[in-house]
Amino acid sequence: MTDAWPKNTAYCRLNWTKQQGFTLLELLLAISLFALIASTAYLGLNTAIQNQQAANAYAQRTADLQIAVQRLEKDLSQAINRSVRNAFGQREAALLGDAQQLTFSRNGGGQISLHKQKRGQIQRLRYRWQAQQLMRDTWPVLDQGNDEVSSQVLLTQVVDFSLRYLDNQGQWQTQWADEQLPKAIEINLRLSDIGDIQCLVELIDPVINPEKPAKPQANEKLTL
Repeated sequence: MTDAWPKNTAYCRLNWTKQQGFTLLELLLAISLFALIASTAYLGLNTAIQNQQAANAYAQRTADLQIAVQRLEKDLSQAINRSVRNAFGQREAALLGDAQQLTFSRNGGGQISLHKQKRGQIQRLRYRWQAQQLMRDTWPVLDQGNDEVSSQVLLTQVVDFSLRYLDNQGQWQTQWADEQLPKAIEINLRLSDIGDIQCLVELIDPVINPEKPAKPQANEKLTL
């Protein structure tokens, strides 16, 4: 026998190609590129989140400041010339103040306080600066006996707080204990994160009888 292929016999030959894989250098480059892209994306996302948190915190801080200033201005705009007696039975002027504290009587209108306590038509208030906080104190009755004062923190991070009082001669005073109310009060606040805030509140002393509040006439409309 012969080993030769017979004539007209079909045959095929497979050509195997050598498979090429990734080299170690290519893998390292791919991993480095992926790490760079992921790090850049993370930094961008983290920065966006921090910016959003800072914007939300600033908006909340601004809202708190606005509420505190509006409360102070509203209280002062309702100040009236009504003296009281303190816990020792001594008479106090309607408005007592120095550079960092202010106590006065205001027309409360028979509303309900923040602590759900009933109060009369006239209320005694005090604003003071303590431990970088603006405090608002209220008494449940006008003439102060042994009643416990109720305190509320209006604003924090207050690094400076000062008051000035405008007298009838147009001169600014740093203390007030006069029988009459000042014409205006200047309020200066310095916040550690916002800066300086200045407010000027004009005081108008209405004629109010605390024993017999004025009744509206028949043709008058009540404003709620």
